[in-house]
Amino acid sequence: VVINHKNQQGIQFSFVKNIDYKKFKLFLLSILWRASISTRPFFNEVSLGPHEERLRKMIFEGNPGGEMDYPFQLKTYINDKSMPTDYIGQPRTMRYEGHRIVTFFICGIFYGFLVSSHSKPTELNSTTIKKSNELKILHVPQGKGWEFIAKFAGISTD
Repeated sequence: VVINHKNQQGIQFSFVKNIDYKKFKLFLLSILWRASISTRPFFNEVSLGPHEERLRKMIFEGNPGGEMDYPFQLKTYINDKSMPTDYIGQPRTMRYEGHRIVTFFICGIFYGFLVSSHSKPTELNSTTIKKSNELKILHVPQGKGWEFIAKFAGISTD
C-alpha cells in the first residue's frame, strides 16, 4: 500500500505500508555490502572498513538489525517526467556530522545509508524503514531533479 502525502512545509513523500522489514532491509544492506567487497572500479568509493564484516554477518545470519542499525533514506524524483529513469550513478561515500554516508543512485531512486557506530541523527527516525513494515520515501521537489543529481555527483551548479 502506497499513500502519497504533502506536509505543512510542502514536502512531498510516499508512505509505504506492508513492506517486509526483514527482507527489504537485508536486500538493501546486501547491495551496500556487495559494493564494499567489489573490486570493480565503479564501486571504488565504497569502503565500509570494520562495518564490512558486521554487515556480512547480519546478511548471512538473516539479521536485519534494529531500525537505527545502518539506517537508510530513500528519495526519488520519479514523479518528475522530465527526469531520466535509467540513470545509474557511481556510488559515493560522503561525511555528514562525523558519520559516513554511502549513496547510490539507481533509476530515479536515491539510497543513502548511514554507516556509523555513533548515535544517529534523530531526523532519520522518521524516514528509515520501520519494524512495523512502513517506510517513508521523500520526493525531490518538481524541477529540482538535476540539481539533486549534480549534488549527488559532486558537481557544482553555480
